[in-house]
Amino acid sequence: MARKPRTPKAEIAKETNPFLEALRFVNLVLHDKGAPIETHMRLQNKTVVGFNGIIGAGSLIQEDIYAAPNAKLIIEALSKCGQNLSITQLDNGRISIKSDKFKAIVPCIDPNSIPVMLPDTPIASINNELKKAIEAVGVLATEDAQRIVAASILIRQNSCLATNGSIIFEAWHGIDLPTLAIPKAFVQPIVKTQKQLKSFGFSASTATFWFEDKSWIRSQLFKEEWPQVDHLLNRPAKFFDIPKDFWEGLDAIAPFSNDGLVYFDDGLIKTNDDGQGASYEVSGVPKGPIYNIKNLMTIRQHAKQIDFVSQGISQDTTMLCFVGDKIRGAMLGRVI
Repeated sequence: MARKPRTPKAEIAKETNPFLEALRFVNLVLHDKGAPIETHMRLQNKTVVGFNGIIGAGSLIQEDIYAAPNAKLIIEALSKCGQNLSITQLDNGRISIKSDKFKAIVPCIDPNSIPVMLPDTPIASINNELKKAIEAVGVLATEDAQRIVAASILIRQNSCLATNGSIIFEAWHGIDLPTLAIPKAFVQPIVKTQKQLKSFGFSASTATFWFEDKSWIRSQLFKEEWPQVDHLLNRPAKFFDIPKDFWEGLDAIAPFSNDGLVYFDDGLIKTNDDGQGASYEVSGVPKGPIYNIKNLMTIRQHAKQIDFVSQGISQDTTMLCFVGDKIRGAMLGRVI
């Protein structure tokens, strides 16, 4: 008698645990180590909330639990369980999680030690174009930067901006939003989730981004205003397609650079201006510009057309300008 074919593993649907998925979402703003507020989440009124002091997140849950468990451990415990799951809140504040042969006791802290944090009321519709724009420019900002302009993302009407001090990106989302300076720490939680953005709300000090399932991420805002930067992006430029072998050539010579710079010559890029190092023939590159190789690599995935020698912010500097799909940018070069 013929045996029944086995179902391929790829076709076996893995059931999801909504409670676990809600905790994982909120855990995007928390840390494995740190102060209790950074490592624990608050379960109350069929809602789970996490807050690291700057960024917060919340999601609805079916479980009616009042506790503040260690986020990493409760997620680890639930991830080891199947659908035959039992969750019990013990008298001493701990949570017992059991499933078949598995059992874990998750430590908790006093829920009152985690501040009650409420999201801003949604007042406007948004979509995932905003998430795409934040992700595109967010690579430039740095959490520990000394200047707000380099530690934040500027969300404004129709576009987002970010800079690392030598490169600036502007990406378009096409949504009518107020001007807000969002900390760099906001980028990873908002872009890492697969959820669809739906609405937006803000106050004088916070902004909340709501998703279709009524979960949300809230960020504190920088009060300091960004300087005017549009003049860096609105410079006269003559854009042309990037030379065919430019990126291949940059990859080839980069390991030979001692100062992290690439020097442009007529139809040539090289790592040194003294005949040492490495060079690569690239038809179409102009003589003169000097750019940081790491910065060039940063614009690589976005640039479709480029101007290598737009006039810089002073007479003795150059600026590289580029345009791509819903994004543009500018990069300062070294003094000529």
